[in-house]
Amino acid sequence: MMEELLVPLNDETILKKIEVFYKNLAKISKKNVLDVNIEKLIDLDQATPYNSSFFYAINTKKFSFDYIGTCKNQGIELEKYLIKENGLYLFWKSIHPNDLENLLIVWKKLTDYLIFKNSSMEDNQITYTWNYRLKTTDEKYINIVENVTPVWCNTIENSICMLSSCTIINSELNMKVSATANILKDNIYEKISFCNNSQLDLSPKISRREKDIINLLSLHRSSKEIGAKLCISTNTVNTHRRNIIKKLKLTSTGELIGLLRNKEYLEELNFS
Repeated sequence: MMEELLVPLNDETILKKIEVFYKNLAKISKKNVLDVNIEKLIDLDQATPYNSSFFYAINTKKFSFDYIGTCKNQGIELEKYLIKENGLYLFWKSIHPNDLENLLIVWKKLTDYLIFKNSSMEDNQITYTWNYRLKTTDEKYINIVENVTPVWCNTIENSICMLSSCTIINSELNMKVSATANILKDNIYEKISFCNNSQLDLSPKISRREKDIINLLSLHRSSKEIGAKLCISTNTVNTHRRNIIKKLKLTSTGELIGLLRNKEYLEELNFS
């Protein structure tokens, strides 16, 4: 059954706010975007078997989709409707309206901060992470953790594209909508998170050892490296990882890694 909407949203107004948000990101990122060959990514995406992630690219000059990855196994079938003339509108309409409302709140906090700090971050590489629930073709909602990187478009000269990598998370997990700026300077990451403070979340019972492992996983450490750091065997680390996945109601390590991108969720569970 579809959830009752808390706040009715005007589609045209929402779309305009989203456009403004992405244009602000493109403007802020103009001096430190990555040079990425999207065509090569597309070739790789089409040759890669299904997993728990997909990606798409928004051209912020034309405000259209340069590419939409496929995600048939989750019932989303993005490629069937996102490449249509009104694809941008249809995609954001598929986000749960309550989550979209909260996204607009945290996006404003994010861009206000970045605009204020822009002059002092010209040499920094910045990526962004946020989450929401997306409606599938069978009228159900799934959790998405989205990691966005500003890159130069291959198809249009001197334009910036937002390359988005999305990880699908178990729909039963109650995630608070948040946005994070991941700022890289001198090979050190700083994470600045923003959330809608009116939201509530439920915390599963995670042990101290499991929290230690989660913190190390968020730093991209392998099971072997984690075992050496915590003075436990690799097998014990893998057992803890399986227990963490079970407690968080996830189905794979891929989902767990996607969840670890959501710093605000980790802080809500008092992981850090």
